[in-house]
Formats: sequence, structure tokens, C-alpha cells
Amino acid sequence: MMKLKNVVQIAVLAVIGCVVAFGISMLTGLLGMAALYISAGFAAFVIGPTFVIAARKVQKRGTALLFWAVLGCWYMQF
Repeated sequence: MMKLKNVVQIAVLAVIGCVVAFGISMLTGLLGMAALYISAGFAAFVIGPTFVIAARKVQKRGTALLFWAVLGCWYMQF
């Protein structure tokens, strides 16, 4: 069972990864039409390591579900 500390760690890492991915997407948005593909690729390279950090730090069942659920809710807001 996950403790509140684990949930907070997962949520914070998901939001950090998303904010950095948004920043990279904004920078690659200056490249025109190629930015549609480039921004998604760079964002994946940024969010991936934050997910691995969360998974290794928490090591509880449901970490991936919670991480991607938080990330999805964060993306829905923007």
C-alpha cells in the first residue's frame, strides 16, 4: 500500500517532467511545421527519465498508473 509520501513524490516528479517538457515544446515550437514531430520526441526524452526516477524511488505497485494519470490530468488542463 502506498503512503502519502510516495504519492506526493510521484506527483511532484510527474509535474516537474511535464513542466520541463512544456518548456522544451515551447522552444522547439519556433521551428515551424517540423516542431510537431520534434517537440513530441524531445518531450518523451525528458519525461522518460523522470518516470524512471519515480519508479526507482517509490518501488510500489501502481506507480506507473499514478504517474501517467497525474501527467494526463496536467496535460488536460493545458
